[in-house]
Amino acid sequence: MRNAFSCLFRHFDKASIITSMIVSFSIAFVMGLINPFEILLVNSQDFSVSYSDAFRCLLIPALLCFLAVLFVLFIALMIHRSVFEILKSVFLGVMVSSYCQELFLNGKMIVGDNGTTIAELSDTEVSINFFIHFAIIAFCVIMSARKFIPSREPAPAQTVAPAQNAEGNFFSRNIIAYIFLCIILMKTIGFASTYTTNTKATLNSADHSTSKSHFFSYVPTTSFSKDQNNIYVFIVDMFDTFWCDDFLEMYPDVRDELEGCTFYQNNTSQYANTFPSVCSMLGAEPYDASSREAYFERIWNGENTLSILKEHGYQVNLIMDKSYSFGDDSLIEPFCDNYVDPEGLTKELDVNVLRRILYHLSFSRTSPYAIKRMIPNELTSISNVEYITVSCKEQESSTQSAVNTNSDTHLYEYLQSAEFHANCEHGVFTIIHLNGAHNTNEPLVEMTGFNKGNAIQNTIRANFEIILYYVRSAKELGVYDQTTFIILGDHGQRTKEIRDDDYHLINPTMPALLIKPANADHAPFKYDRFTGLSSSMFMASVLEFAEIDHQKYGYSYQDIEQSQQIIARDFFWQESDSPKKEHYIITGDARDFSNWIKAD
Repeated sequence: MRNAFSCLFRHFDKASIITSMIVSFSIAFVMGLINPFEILLVNSQDFSVSYSDAFRCLLIPALLCFLAVLFVLFIALMIHRSVFEILKSVFLGVMVSSYCQELFLNGKMIVGDNGTTIAELSDTEVSINFFIHFAIIAFCVIMSARKFIPSREPAPAQTVAPAQNAEGNFFSRNIIAYIFLCIILMKTIGFASTYTTNTKATLNSADHSTSKSHFFSYVPTTSFSKDQNNIYVFIVDMFDTFWCDDFLEMYPDVRDELEGCTFYQNNTSQYANTFPSVCSMLGAEPYDASSREAYFERIWNGENTLSILKEHGYQVNLIMDKSYSFGDDSLIEPFCDNYVDPEGLTKELDVNVLRRILYHLSFSRTSPYAIKRMIPNELTSISNVEYITVSCKEQESSTQSAVNTNSDTHLYEYLQSAEFHANCEHGVFTIIHLNGAHNTNEPLVEMTGFNKGNAIQNTIRANFEIILYYVRSAKELGVYDQTTFIILGDHGQRTKEIRDDDYHLINPTMPALLIKPANADHAPFKYDRFTGLSSSMFMASVLEFAEIDHQKYGYSYQDIEQSQQIIARDFFWQESDSPKKEHYIITGDARDFSNWIKAD
């Protein structure tokens, strides 16, 4: 028994144990602690968590990583020294290739998120990048394996002193440990540099336990006015006009409930993503490619749809997404009547979610391009503050500004027992942002029971059940005639069907637009394929529906429909993971891609 135990540990010596400790510590220190913490430093303005909380969140996984790598190396050492040496080389190759990716190969990444979001890349670039990683790892393994390949040449005569030879052998046996120590040193210096350059960027609302938080109450959104105008806008995320075609064909009952409504099939957006689409719709100026924060300041501190409606006595209710303000809801507070500070507010840091976000971003930062494409991008999880769990007494009847499948389900559950009324003394303007086709929503589909079509069609139909709660209630309260309903997508679909592998647009992407104006004839639901509309007309159109002068803000939907003008419409195509834009000028039928002309 003793001989078997001794045989098992025959390859263990002081040098191999120290080397194993250094390798394990290096991997745990760099991959488990330094890299994710640098993500926090570079994006410090976007996190609502303290450095100490983040450190405690990462410390235990780093320690577990250290023990796991050490255990694997010891097992390899028990098997055979050659296995141990090769495994060390694999670890070294991965560390060096990751470090090279971070330092030299992330030039094609979008600036501003520390190399975590992949940019527009060709298949050749992806392949070359992957080969570089493979070559580095293979080189390290081959150099290590050479020592264990028997030489056919006779051993050379001893030409150096025994002490010198022993010193050389010790260095060659431990060179991997020295390289790992150099990586630790370089990463520490780099981390210190990152820390000193980001000291002025203190964490946003670092004390999450006491920082202020606001909710948007559902209660005012179920109110109408009997004597004044009612305007209800439903922004259904990624509600593409072609998907709307299929959805209405699959569920014709929706058309039956929307009498007086027109589906404008020749409508376009200005942008391909929620930001800046919605802000540009509500504001008086298009996005100028400035920083989000600067654009938000201009939109919400200048003239915008909400501020003008408030000036004219409207009650303004919002169920909105953080992309309207990037989490700074205080910018919108002056215009919003359902903006509340809930009682009994408590906040807790969800360390598991924070840990997932940091490690996903860290791993993406150091991975080859091919792997980056497969890693979930967690940047939206930062802006949506998903790592903080918030609860309050009014939680059942309110929501934070984070639109997702859960928010749609939550609103639907509230509406099932909500009380609608028409007692509002002022005109009512309400915007409700639904997640829509952005993600298929199986729980909501199951709750509503709509499953005749595919996943997208069923999800859109389930979302429309939320919209129809308001439509049916307006009819029951006798205010349907004087209520304007606008149902539209913030942008069209973003899938491979409308772009090629290099992210160039090859087919139309158009948001659906359905309008039931106040005092419309009780006519059947109809389609309009001709009238060329654009989301750039949204602000002027809302003001016109509110009986406010809109001329200074450009054409309205009704201006174009009544005059039958054909005007050029701008569209800026940019996938969320690509830094390049394509500017199109659209004339005529936008559903025909030959009418999308690239601007010079």
